Amino acid sequence: MVTRQVFYTADLITPDGSDTDVYGDSCEVGHGATLTSGWVSPDWSRWDVYENKEDVKPDVYANDDGDVAEWLARVINDRLGAVEGHALDTSWYAVDADENYTTGVNRHMAAHPEGFTNAELYHAFNITQRKVTA
Repeated sequence: MVTRQVFYTADLITPDGSDTDVYGDSCEVGHGATLTSGWVSPDWSRWDVYENKEDVKPDVYANDDGDVAEWLARVINDRLGAVEGHALDTSWYAVDADENYTTGVNRHMAAHPEGFTNAELYHAFNITQRKVTA
């Protein structure tokens, strides 16, 4: 039996007051930032990233969760909001980044479905797109 699951990653852009941007290029003094990327366990903290996928907990489909595609669309929309990408891409990206107004950190998340058929991915992606335009 194949496990259907969704893992998440995030890019965190943290202002550090330096004179280099997240790519190491020069920028206006005091406006620099660092980039940290990694795996996220959304039930724990969406603001902490981990180097290894094994260190986070995915969303896992259970047979009693109803229609597979509807479950996948619901879970990804709940975690990311509106998404962009293509149904068969390995990653579906949040359209909007989040900002922690206390720390100034910006976060951009992505979902990585695993174990789903192409038909389930297409159906789920179409559902997520209808929610955006509805």
